[in-house]
Amino acid sequence: MFLKKIFKNPKTVLIGEINLSNNSSSFNIHEVNKPVEDKELILLSLLVYARILRVLVPKKEKDELLALYGDFYHSFRSSSNQIETINGMMTILNIISKPLYFKSRKKLKLKKIENENVYLDMGTITVDPITSVVHTVFIYAFNNISSKKNKIHLLEGMTTLASIYREEKFTVLSATEWPNTIVNEAITFNEKSSYEINF
Repeated sequence: MFLKKIFKNPKTVLIGEINLSNNSSSFNIHEVNKPVEDKELILLSLLVYARILRVLVPKKEKDELLALYGDFYHSFRSSSNQIETINGMMTILNIISKPLYFKSRKKLKLKKIENENVYLDMGTITVDPITSVVHTVFIYAFNNISSKKNKIHLLEGMTTLASIYREEKFTVLSATEWPNTIVNEAITFNEKSSYEINF
């Protein structure tokens, strides 16, 4: 049903543009009708992550991508110096967000049809490694999420999505459904964190 509805007139939630090269990588949101909410930035990052996991072929790259954000999250949870841990994470991501080969400039859109899930409209991006797309969008989302707690929800969401992928490889449909489910059901935005956030 959802796939059939895609061919109707969807509502555009946001439009952004990603620029990737071996010198610099960036993502910016250009066209929105209202301020972008933290929840939308988390969903954007999860949808991009799910898409790349679905299309990524080399096993070594996929295994590294599946492990990376979980490693960051667990390091943060066990860290005695959260600022240092977050700064270290962002330093690593800024390095690996730059592709080694090729460059690409592409629009990414989040769209929604009636009461269906928000989905990602993204064409083919030809860079190597393609994982640089995930890291570039994550950096933007993390830096622009207003709440520290929601920044950690983003890390939690990436970790949860990786765990789900290990159990069931994504289809076109589930690569949309799972990010929406995580954001709408698994992340409790109004619940107090069980640990102190002090970065």
